[in-house]
Amino acid sequence: MKQRLFSWSILGGLLLSATLAMAAPSDITWTDDVSINPVILNQTLGDKRAYYGCVIYDKTAQKWRAWYDASSGKDLGYAESTDVDGKTWTNYQLCKGFSSSQQSKAFVVQTGPSQFRMWYTADQRQGGYYISSCVSSDGVNWTQDDWVTGIAEPDPLQYGPTERIAVFRLDNGSFVAYVRCEEPEIAAVADFLGTKRLYRYTSSDGKAWTWAGDTGVSSIEGMDGIEFSSVVKHHDKDGVWYAWGCGANSSGPIQSFVSTDDGLTFQLDENPVSGVGEIGTQTYNVDRNYHPSVTYMGQGRWIMYRTVAEPKATARAEGTEPLETPVSAWSLF
Repeated sequence: MKQRLFSWSILGGLLLSATLAMAAPSDITWTDDVSINPVILNQTLGDKRAYYGCVIYDKTAQKWRAWYDASSGKDLGYAESTDVDGKTWTNYQLCKGFSSSQQSKAFVVQTGPSQFRMWYTADQRQGGYYISSCVSSDGVNWTQDDWVTGIAEPDPLQYGPTERIAVFRLDNGSFVAYVRCEEPEIAAVADFLGTKRLYRYTSSDGKAWTWAGDTGVSSIEGMDGIEFSSVVKHHDKDGVWYAWGCGANSSGPIQSFVSTDDGLTFQLDENPVSGVGEIGTQTYNVDRNYHPSVTYMGQGRWIMYRTVAEPKATARAEGTEPLETPVSAWSLF
């Protein structure tokens, strides 16, 4: 009996390893919406841009919502789509209520029906930007705007995030963030002093953050400047997270990463991500193709929005992923 149980344990371990090994964003086959791109195109507000977008699907309102840079680092725009596929966008307007004079690279998480929390890069400081956070009930008017704490502390005048923050809300209501910055106290111990790295942070309220470890991404050859712009906990693959990002200066291609330890550390999966348009292949991405915002719709269906230029606008692609039987559905006989 012991031998039989041991054999089942080995088999289960091998099957688990195989499942995790197969779980990767490169399994997604992307199809670019060439005929309709760019789908989010701001033609009236700010500097008439619609880039660095964060796009989410609001299930309660049955609509897509997007936040984007309407100007270069100065203001944030809003748009929405009421069609189920998020292809036709309307209701363009500028967001209001910020205490900072500059808003850029917004990341928004829905915390409940008509409840949203935003993080954005605000006024510049040496080595990067401040990150500010605020809340809204409609996605346009924002209140309770203030600096976050705990990221790149204790010297906010010198250290700071560079360009982006990517946030995921856990089932218990707390938050996980991924930010590339320099943590002077941690760096001094780990011999990374003077180096920005992609770190992981946790927070119960989205404003006070605690350093939660190095993601390992910055140690991958050629990935030291990578920042995440989208992180997804895969609800059909236990313990598996996907992430997408690009270089800090946004001039490089889109890369994808995978985590099999519940988002603690990530490995490079695909560089560049194929099927979402190489630079110069279409009239709408003659200059750049970056800053992906990815949503998992379930049952192996994905939708990606990303910045393209020129003009600076947002394009759409749809992905399909073959699903293996999730570990949670396994049974032993």
